[in-house]
Amino acid sequence: MDKKGFELAISTIIIMVISIAVLIGLVFMLKGGFESFESATTPFLETTHGLAIKESCELSCSVEDKLGYCCREFDYNEVKIDCRDSLLEVDCNLDCTEFVCE
Repeated sequence: MDKKGFELAISTIIIMVISIAVLIGLVFMLKGGFESFESATTPFLETTHGLAIKESCELSCSVEDKLGYCCREFDYNEVKIDCRDSLLEVDCNLDCTEFVCE
């Protein structure tokens, strides 16, 4: 049995499905669908950003990096915070009182 016609039909169907998916994506984009996508993902991204800042501060503390722990400021929700901020809840015993940030 000759399968060339069957393979052509499957590849044509695959191309049609991909084309329909692209068209649906374009319609979604043009109708403002990315605004709803952004509003759905913003809380997740802010949470991961906060966790990344906290992990950075914990790492600075564990290696006793006073420059990174005492001086570095992060932008979080349009607010500047540092590792000593109570929002991050980083438990560290580094003394920053005598350390001079430049």
